[in-house]
Amino acid sequence: MLKMARGFGCEQYHRKSSDIFALQDELAWEISEKLRLRLSGEQKERLTNDLRRTGKPTSFYLKGRYAWGRRAIEDLKKGVEYFRQAIAEDPNYSLAHAGIADCLVLLGLFGAENPREIMPQAKAAAMKAIKLDASLGEAYASLGQIKLIYDWDWKAAKADFQQAVRLNPTYPTAHQWHGEVSDVDGVI
Repeated sequence: MLKMARGFGCEQYHRKSSDIFALQDELAWEISEKLRLRLSGEQKERLTNDLRRTGKPTSFYLKGRYAWGRRAIEDLKKGVEYFRQAIAEDPNYSLAHAGIADCLVLLGLFGAENPREIMPQAKAAAMKAIKLDASLGEAYASLGQIKLIYDWDWKAAKADFQQAVRLNPTYPTAHQWHGEVSDVDGVI
């Protein structure tokens, strides 16, 4: 008999020693289920809808995210253009608006653009994304970054990052930026 703690309780497994490999498989499956991210119905629906989106806007959006991920100034500028092309195809593509905000934030942060000019544009793009889809965690992450590095409003930035993580727990940038503001204010 093998006794294992599970959650707040305890689970018992009764197996013959010859069934050790079956027990190993069962335990591995149960542990992976416990560790698996649980998404709400709304989060599952949003993820499904995002995966179903196809065509030119999605192609431009993905190219924009790739360019943004490279973090080089020229790539960030290309990213803005790709996101703008996605929006030209679908003006209500909220993720593309959030993508523009992300690129503009980094262009301002890296000194490639004047922050006084670029950050208000980034904020407008993030706010447009939120207006189009208030459940878009990516847009709240963008807005939080603007509030952190431009407005110097750490409390508001932290609240936006927390909202971003709540809305999209699978978006790593929200976790990264939330961790950075938490590190700065001494709470991790």
